Amino acid sequence: MSTGLGQSNSYGHQKPGAAMKLVVTGTLNVDGTISSDSYTGQDGLPYAGCPGSINITAGKLTGVGAISAKTSGQNSAGGRVAIRLTKSTSVFEDFSGKILAHGKGADSKKTSSGTVYLQAGNEPEKGGTIIINNNGNTSQLYTPVMATANIQSDKYVTDEIVDFKNASLVVENSALASVEIADANGVFNMNAVTVAEGSKLDLFGNTLMVKSAKLGDTKLKVGTY
Repeated sequence: MSTGLGQSNSYGHQKPGAAMKLVVTGTLNVDGTISSDSYTGQDGLPYAGCPGSINITAGKLTGVGAISAKTSGQNSAGGRVAIRLTKSTSVFEDFSGKILAHGKGADSKKTSSGTVYLQAGNEPEKGGTIIINNNGNTSQLYTPVMATANIQSDKYVTDEIVDFKNASLVVENSALASVEIADANGVFNMNAVTVAEGSKLDLFGNTLMVKSAKLGDTKLKVGTY
């Protein structure tokens, strides 16, 4: 299943992904591919538009296929995937396929990872895991994770409060992540944070408050960082 391609530019070498929302009351079995990937256009130049987004709500997820909002060209960031399971006993271990949202670039200054949000059946809304995984692709750009509260900056204008205090964050596979906007006091609350070896989380001067944290193979004590 594919969302189709978004609009390409006038040179025909950018084929972005589009947006998909899928609601399944029972079991969603994926043995094939659900894709909102971006692609290199017909002229063969090594550029792609941005991948799209995939938003899935299902009672249970099974199968061996792929759910993908990645770039299949180069010099593009990853897309967005969010999957929420609604049956209380449903876990993501029931799905043995791949969930992808990485970027790719010949120029590491022009690409970054997208995000995957996974919420199991026994987890509350906004209490799942945010995964930033760049599939081993080198990048110099950061993927932002933001909690905002009536903050205006040169990059963002919003009055929406995004509460991540019950969520976990995993940064892995050469990904770079950043906390660019915290709350009004410069504090970013999360349940747990894991930063794998070779990946990086930059707080940009903000304060991170977590119940548990792991950097590489080292588990940190409960505290404020």
